[in-house]
Amino acid sequence: MKQPSFGNDFSLATSLKFFYRWRKVLLLVLAIAFVVSLIASLLVTPRYKSSVVLFPTSSNRISKAILVDRYSLDFMDYGIERDCEYAIQILSSQSMMDDVCKRFNLMEHYGINPNAKDKYFQLAENYRGNVSVRRTEYLGVEVSVLDVDPQYAADMANFIAANYDTLCSRIHKARATDACEVMAGVCSRLEAEISALEDSLGGLYNYSDYTNRMYQELAKQVSNGNMVAANRLRAEIASHKTMKGSYAGIDNLLESKRKELATLQTQLAERQTDLENEISYKFWLDEATPADKKAYPKRIIIVLLGTLASVVMCILVLLIMERWKTWSVSAKDE
Repeated sequence: MKQPSFGNDFSLATSLKFFYRWRKVLLLVLAIAFVVSLIASLLVTPRYKSSVVLFPTSSNRISKAILVDRYSLDFMDYGIERDCEYAIQILSSQSMMDDVCKRFNLMEHYGINPNAKDKYFQLAENYRGNVSVRRTEYLGVEVSVLDVDPQYAADMANFIAANYDTLCSRIHKARATDACEVMAGVCSRLEAEISALEDSLGGLYNYSDYTNRMYQELAKQVSNGNMVAANRLRAEIASHKTMKGSYAGIDNLLESKRKELATLQTQLAERQTDLENEISYKFWLDEATPADKKAYPKRIIIVLLGTLASVVMCILVLLIMERWKTWSVSAKDE
């Protein structure tokens, strides 16, 4: 018995016959799909796009960038790839989203029910769908905002760029505050230790100068014939000679402590400078302006894709129907 072919002939002639046979159905689906896609594209609310471009700086500490002579980075240098990645992370952070949502009341602007159980989820989805942050080709950062109001989109983009400095300052100041507290405690401890060492010396801070002055005074008293004072000075010199090693050790330790305190006080002053002064963490290249042409939707693309998808689906359905019919007839013949 001859096996059925199940319509496996995909020649040009067969294909043309197929389209001619179903021409009315295909034209009807094409017309309906075009009209429906056009209506759907017209119902989509247009949105406008505004963007800002900024470059992160290479130095975020004013004390290192300005006050220190031997700093390896120029205060005016643009940031490297690492700085760019840090900037993208901060601009995309939850903290940034919270500040923007609070500043522009986005829950009301996006029409989210404040009593909904998932209101924060909806807010985050709307925000991330309308706000995008990407790295440019030349290590810059572009912040783009889509919104139904072009002025709103421009204001949001500019606020995000401006708030970048605020967030960076908030992060760095929190860490600088902790560092200042720790270093201030260490300085206080060193000052107490230095005071205790100075007390242990009994006012004798330089053994060599002290003994030289004692010998000079002894010679003066001997030449004046004041033997009582001369004997007292000899006894004092003899007593200090027995303590020379202790005085020298304490004096060296005291000098070391003073140097350590001076270094810490310098570093503390730098941290306090960072804490008390604000510095820009970016170079602002392009400011966002209200767009005069919508960025979304592209109606022609919606119409073409919708129409094409409908026609392709119709063709697949028709092919399946013909295959099923051929298979049914062949099965009956068997």
